[in-house]
This record gives sequence, structure tokens and C-alpha cells, in this order.
Amino acid sequence: PVLNIQLARYVFDMATFSKKKLATKVKLPRTLTVPTKQADEDGSNNTTANYVLCAVQNHLGTSAHGGHYIADVLDWTTGVWCEFNDEEVSVLEEGPTSSFDPNSNNSSKKGKSAKVDGSKDAYNLFY
Repeated sequence: PVLNIQLARYVFDMATFSKKKLATKVKLPRTLTVPTKQADEDGSNNTTANYVLCAVQNHLGTSAHGGHYIADVLDWTTGVWCEFNDEEVSVLEEGPTSSFDPNSNNSSKKGKSAKVDGSKDAYNLFY
């Protein structure tokens, strides 16, 4: 199954009567465990589905009326993350900078402590 999560990045501002982009930073878990069936009263029969982050769609810019779109995409066959920015494609050595593995000790592939700040541009997540 595919899970698509769209973040509400644009709101209608009643003070200005126009749309505006929200800049709230969001940390993106690389894996999600989602309950698929309510557990019985004793806690048994709880079932879950596991999802892996495979793409992030980003909107660069501060306005809801313009900006630029880029995508961070995981190549399933190699496990390599790439950023697609028009005709320019670059490898993301550590994956999307705003993502983290909730099941790890938060260190990077190079052994350094990986601080995840969050993304103000991510608005569509594909698991």
C-alpha cells in the first residue's frame, strides 16, 4: 500500500483576505508504523502497517502565489536518495535533510550525530 500525506502549508489569512504559506518546520520520519486495527480491550490483536518514506515534494519560496517545486526521491533498487530540481539531479548522501530514522540513535552514515532541524518546504510525503 501507498500512503500519501499532504501537509496543509497554505491557509487563508482573514486579515489580508489572501492565501499565505505557513513556515512551520516539520521533521519527517523515514519510517511510519500505523495501526490498522483497533486492539482488543486486553491489548491483543493489534495490527499495524509499516511504511517507508520514498519521496518528498517541496515548495521553495515564501509565497502561496509563486515559488519553485523540487522533489527528493528514493531509488528503491539502490537505496540512494536524489534531489530533482528541474534538469539538475543531485545525490543526497544522507537522504532528505529534514528526515530521520525513528528507530536509530540519530547518527549519520558517517558516524556523526545527525541533528534534524525540520523542513519548512515539505508539503507532500509519499510512503
